[in-house]
Amino acid sequence: MPSNRRVFMRLAGAATAVTATAWASTPAGAQTSGQFKAIKALAFDAYGTLFDVFSVTALCEQLFPGKGNQLAQIWRFKQLQYSLMRSLMGRHRDFWGLTEDGLVWASKNLQLDLTADKKKQLMEAYLSLAAFPDVKPGLDALKKQGIKLAILSNGEPKMLEAAAKSAGISELLDEIISVEEVKIFKVSPRVYNLARFQVDTTVKAITELVPLLRG
Repeated sequence: MPSNRRVFMRLAGAATAVTATAWASTPAGAQTSGQFKAIKALAFDAYGTLFDVFSVTALCEQLFPGKGNQLAQIWRFKQLQYSLMRSLMGRHRDFWGLTEDGLVWASKNLQLDLTADKKKQLMEAYLSLAAFPDVKPGLDALKKQGIKLAILSNGEPKMLEAAAKSAGISELLDEIISVEEVKIFKVSPRVYNLARFQVDTTVKAITELVPLLRG
């Protein structure tokens, strides 16, 4: 299965390419052109799609030499696991809290001394996650096609706003939609229904391109 970022870039490339007469004259081009004419807005996942959650690995390694990669991997796993479990149990806690819970669990699992200062540094790193290199050019290409762009994420609003600003993509986004409005995480249909009401009412189609269990 291709990575989310490859799907993202194929989408951006296709949206640009369909404006070319030569491409549109081919069967594949004509089909793609028809598909994109119907799409007025796109909602993207945040964590793992736009923002590289493993960009925290370098800081993890700096604070815990030799354990950085393991810490980052387990931290992300628990973050996702907690979101799924809490949704199933109907016991919501915002994504910032789950991120902290995941970090604490991962640190204990690896027998690391997670001091208050180290925890603060690692948590704050989530507010300035690096965007993947193809994200800003891809969003820009889509924006130029007149497509409205949104984030639809498990993330808590302030987390998403901070990360988008840090990555330099805030101005390309029309909406940042958080599950906090319905107090349940993906894959609940209530999350995806949010996009229908929060993106401009003139939008006729909105698509999320990434696996449902991402953040």
